Amino acid sequence: MANYYFVENFTDNYKEAIITTDLHHIKRVARHNIGEKIGLLKKLEEEVSGNSVALKGEGIIKSFEKDFITVKVIRYEFVKKPEYMFSLVIPNINMNSMREIIKHGTELGVSVFYITEYKYSSLGSVNIQKWEKTVVEACKQSGNPLVPKIERKNFKELSAENNFYLCSKSSIIDNITVKKGNTLLFVGPEGGWADDELNWFKKNRLKGIKLTDTVLRSETAAIVGVGVLKFLNSRENINE
Repeated sequence: MANYYFVENFTDNYKEAIITTDLHHIKRVARHNIGEKIGLLKKLEEEVSGNSVALKGEGIIKSFEKDFITVKVIRYEFVKKPEYMFSLVIPNINMNSMREIIKHGTELGVSVFYITEYKYSSLGSVNIQKWEKTVVEACKQSGNPLVPKIERKNFKELSAENNFYLCSKSSIIDNITVKKGNTLLFVGPEGGWADDELNWFKKNRLKGIKLTDTVLRSETAAIVGVGVLKFLNSRENINE
């Protein structure tokens, strides 16, 4: 499996790529040599080639320069904006747990992480810049060219085509249909949902789902919840 790196720009009609970041990692840590194959990722600033928002490919290292690396592109494909997008609405918990949610959520293809505040949680210190670095590292590790966003948001301001919240009082997840568009998954704090929050979910017709009969930590619930919804979505697409 090739190591993936983000490309600064392409030249000669995508025949050559220029990498200006991760130079130390490529040379000293991964110890790549000229002629070795690496993976290429690029977030496109403007949509091109029929709704494409990113590019993913492979190339062979051509030369090491002082401030950049040139790569001969051997394969690339444009990546379109997904028809099904998944966003996580999560409370700010401890730094290590947040890192795990953002890292694994990125690997699973989460589009947006909304950091919110519930009655039994507190926003506290929100280090979005640090988490954005975690996102980039997770994209490179997993080969995901679609870099998710991280935003602070009041959960009551959010709505999408599909809205679910995790709740131990709901039924075990079953017969869930995920429509095209964005799916929001609301994950509660360690202290659980307040009654007025549950009432707001029901009033706004959010569907409560239960993952297991056991109590899950917020980071476990977030990662498992996204994985289950994406699995159900992929199964529906296969059956179409």
